Amino acid sequence: MIRNIVSFLPRIALCLGYLCFPAVAQQANNPSEFNRAEGSDFSVVVTTVKEVRLVQQSVGTTVYEISYEYDFKRRDSIYIMGVGVVKPKGRFKYHTPTLELEFRSAEAGELLARVPLKVTVTTAGSPLDDAPAESEFPQDFLTGTWTSGNTFPEKAMAVLQRRSSIRAMVIDNVNVYLTRYTSLTSASGRTAQIAVLVSHPFSQATGRFTFHVRYLGREKRALTEWRALGDDLKQRAEQFIRDLITEIQAASNAGSGAQTSSTQTARSHSRRRRSR
Repeated sequence: MIRNIVSFLPRIALCLGYLCFPAVAQQANNPSEFNRAEGSDFSVVVTTVKEVRLVQQSVGTTVYEISYEYDFKRRDSIYIMGVGVVKPKGRFKYHTPTLELEFRSAEAGELLARVPLKVTVTTAGSPLDDAPAESEFPQDFLTGTWTSGNTFPEKAMAVLQRRSSIRAMVIDNVNVYLTRYTSLTSASGRTAQIAVLVSHPFSQATGRFTFHVRYLGREKRALTEWRALGDDLKQRAEQFIRDLITEIQAASNAGSGAQTSSTQTARSHSRRRRSR
């Protein structure tokens, strides 16, 4: 009898595994749980999830380059976490710190779809060291205005991606796009670089909102370490940012009638309400 009981132990353990951990077993054996979601009136298809290693403030971190298409029928707009309010159908490519996509009817609205992501491409080699963290950016910012509703993420990302890959995320309930360091016009034998942070929306009104642009610059001479920009290169950097804001505003269907403000301090403006 003891021998018969022992022979049944593996089967009992297997049955208990399915009873106690059904969700884990189902997810592991069903790849469609990852990188796609669909329903009667929507579809999300993620084509690429690429692992990318960054070095920020001497600490390694991992982000994911994602490409995806989505289509939510019978809606005028939707909200994508970290991106913002967008058209109900479109495609995006950017870096994200999380392995999940979240789609809602509005920022605080109904959850439409949550898509777990699974890495499809793993890169080898040294981590990138030209992608500063949000905390490294000075608090001073310039402002611009946008007047064409749900097109800002698409248009602003397109302008930024002509210069650099970008990371998109939510920080204190504000959508944030960060670029890597890109070359700034050098002078007097110095090499200069600039990274840009765009956050939105602020000061919302009907059909219009304000976005903020901060930058982080650095320069160096041959065989020296990076240091803060000198006054002459800082002027070039601020002109670079003004030109960038003008280009983003010009992408608006309503034109670029709004003016770029003077430099302000981010801490003087309260953050929007905390996430729910």
